[in-house]
Amino acid sequence: MTIDSSLSGARILIVDDHEDSRDLLELALRRFGATTVTAGSAEEAREHFVAFRPMLVISDIAMPDEDGCELARRLSASPGAAGVTFWAASAQCEAAEVERALAAGFSRHFAKPLDFDALVGEVAALVEKRP
Repeated sequence: MTIDSSLSGARILIVDDHEDSRDLLELALRRFGATTVTAGSAEEAREHFVAFRPMLVISDIAMPDEDGCELARRLSASPGAAGVTFWAASAQCEAAEVERALAAGFSRHFAKPLDFDALVGEVAALVEKRP
């Protein structure tokens, strides 16, 4: 990676039912100083959300039991969600799916496989905007 920015201070909740995807994203973000917590399901993500207090939630959309769109709706309506940013990371990149993710409360949609340089750069820009 060629990103010079530090992600120090970034608190990121990563939600994906695929362990390999979670682990790769966590490694990429921690490499630049982000603090991360991972969840393998929407239920686990809700448990971590209140205690961890992330500034950013990056969630897969296609998960069993409860998809990422429903998770984003629930989390964004929960106490403590003010100021939290939600990003989708999904292999489903058709225009209708991207629109569905944005309507659910995600402010960004990233296509899988992820471009880690671009994603880390976006997180760095988000961190710089924070007070």
